[in-house]
Amino acid sequence: MELSTGQIVYVKRGRDAGHPFIVVAVENGYAMLADGKRRVLAKPKRKKHKHMQPTNHLAGGWIQKQESGQMISDADIRKMLVAYRGQDGSAFE
Repeated sequence: MELSTGQIVYVKRGRDAGHPFIVVAVENGYAMLADGKRRVLAKPKRKKHKHMQPTNHLAGGWIQKQESGQMISDADIRKMLVAYRGQDGSAFE
């Protein structure tokens, strides 16, 4: 399972099970996740790949902001996740 930054994933295990997050970094078999509210960019959640359910969706605006050199804020992450939930309309089963 190959993860990339900006990808939306659902957590399968732990306290945040069933909640969507955005992958903000990938390192040594772990992904750093943020949702902009409970887990902010300054303190992302570290999860093993096997404890996540990846989606085939990249967060809207993530790539554009990175390519233009703009900083991504916690508010941006929250907006991206709200937009994703609005179009997807489902939660992790």
